[in-house]
Amino acid sequence: MAKDLDVETFCALRLFIDSWRWQWVPWYLRSGKCPAATAAEVLVELKLPPQRLFDDSAPVDGRANYLRFRLSPNSAVALAVRVKRAGKEFVGEQRELYLLNEQPGEEAPYERLYE
Repeated sequence: MAKDLDVETFCALRLFIDSWRWQWVPWYLRSGKCPAATAAEVLVELKLPPQRLFDDSAPVDGRANYLRFRLSPNSAVALAVRVKRAGKEFVGEQRELYLLNEQPGEEAPYERLYE
């Protein structure tokens, strides 16, 4: 294979587990060569409520409320929900609360062994 090729390689899978507990729950696996960001995440998308809470009920980007767990490279938890926008109109907007577990000066695993 030629080293000067800059062709992007990408693969995405949507899988289902054949079990009563995970029926209708999609699992998405995405991988690629030299992605812009490398991360391992678990994204739990919550179903839309059965009644319209806001006048613009459907989110613009199509993503429902979700809970996201980032496993690597940095541990983090994010909760995104649709909340009422400030003002008189009963219009919602998506907001994400992001908690990053980062300790300044913390040594990486095995870092002490290489000093």
